[in-house]
Amino acid sequence: MSDDEDDSVVEEYPVYLSHDLEDRLYILQYPLRPSGSSFDSSKVIKFAIKPENQEVTMEVSLDTQSNNYDLSHGEQIAINVDGSSQKNSQEKYFNSQVMDKLTFQSTKSLTDIDTVAVACVKDKKVVISPVAGVISMQPTFPFLDITDKKAREEAKERGDDASGGEEEEEKQVTVKFARQESERMKKARERSFNYLSKKSAEEPWYNTIYHSSDSEESMLERAKLLSISESQEDHTAALNMKPSDYMDSLFPAAQEQTWTAKPAKPPHPAKATTERAGQSSS
Repeated sequence: MSDDEDDSVVEEYPVYLSHDLEDRLYILQYPLRPSGSSFDSSKVIKFAIKPENQEVTMEVSLDTQSNNYDLSHGEQIAINVDGSSQKNSQEKYFNSQVMDKLTFQSTKSLTDIDTVAVACVKDKKVVISPVAGVISMQPTFPFLDITDKKAREEAKERGDDASGGEEEEEKQVTVKFARQESERMKKARERSFNYLSKKSAEEPWYNTIYHSSDSEESMLERAKLLSISESQEDHTAALNMKPSDYMDSLFPAAQEQTWTAKPAKPPHPAKATTERAGQSSS
C-alpha cells in the first residue's frame, strides 16, 4: 500500500485570499526571545517605523523590581550614560537612576516575500493574507554609543588623546567622478550596504501608538484577516454544488410554455352587412 493511500483526507476547507491588509501586514520575529512570549505583560514605551525602508524600532520597559534584575549593575550603567549629576528628564536616556528600558531594532530576515503569507482558520474556512515584509527584531544597545562619546569628550577636556596617543597622519584625498554605469552595476550598487544606509538615513522615523493584542484596535485589525467578499462566497458556494446542480446553474432548463386558445374575432360590420344583402337578392 502506498503512502498516499495511508494519508487519507480528513476534511476539506475552502481557501480565500484577502487583500485588506496587504500593504500593512508585517511578520515580526524575535529570535532571541522564548517561543510563545509576548510584550503584553511589558510596557512598550516607544514604537517607531520607517515604512519605505521597512524598519522598526521599539523600546520596552524593564522590570527593575524583579529578582532576576541586577540592581547594582543597572545603577552603574545609568551613571555611565547619564552621569551622577541631576539632569532634566528630557536630557536623560534613562528616566530613573537605573537601566529601565531595552531597545529592539529591526533587520530584514527575508527579501523575497512572494511565497510568504499569513493564514487564519475559522468556521472551516482558510483565509490567506499576503504580507508586506518579514522583519527580525533583535535587542540593541544605543546607550553604549552615548557612553563612548562621553568618554571621548571627557578625555578631550583633560587633554588626553582618546585614540591612544598617536597623532593622525595626513592622508591624500582622491577626487572621483561618477562614471556611466550599466543597469547591472546600478542594481549591485543599490544592494550595497552604503547605499542602503544612506537611503535609511534620509527617511525620518514615524512614531506610532502600540496597542496590546487584547485591545479593541487590535481586534478590529485582526478581524480583517478573516475578511471575505461576497463574490468569493458566491464562487465557493458554486464549487460546493452537486455536479447536476452546477450544470443546471450554467444552463438553466427551458421553462414550460403554456398556450391559451383565444376566441375568434367577430367579422367586420361592413363585411357582414354585404354578405346579408347578397343572400337577400338571391
